[in-house]
Amino acid sequence: MNNTIGENVARNRKKLGLTQEELAEKMNVSGQAVSKWENDLSYPDVDTLKRLAALFGCTLDELVNGAPAAPTIKSAEPEQVDRRTLTIKVEAGAGSKVHVRFPVSLIKRAAESGKLEQLLGDEAEHVDQILPMILAGAVGELINVEQNGSKVTVAVEDYAG
Repeated sequence: MNNTIGENVARNRKKLGLTQEELAEKMNVSGQAVSKWENDLSYPDVDTLKRLAALFGCTLDELVNGAPAAPTIKSAEPEQVDRRTLTIKVEAGAGSKVHVRFPVSLIKRAAESGKLEQLLGDEAEHVDQILPMILAGAVGELINVEQNGSKVTVAVEDYAG
């Protein structure tokens, strides 16, 4: 079941430890506007939703619908799968962030040669578990785990350009 936009704004605001007034100041709106959003009496405009999502570190879909978008299957043809990237993001609190991208073709070769752990370290186990999905053509966010103040996200994207 999806939450309302207001519930999602309130949850994310509280997660950051902000009051409604502090969020209003960051967004350059009134405290009343934030209160109306959170009570589903009005909604932020599209530009404000984009800025809120950036501030909260989530996607627009997560902000509007309350859940990450489900991965989709685009193409399982090998030449299409090989034109994708695997993105791994790790946020370990206190501003510690890692963001890496690997061509899926490299991940595939590393798995086939038994060197996935050497390439990805601790994240190899997660990627090895979802590799069949990736090779079947899954695109989008495949893993999103938050625990003890850390967040790990693994996604597959088409090459840009």
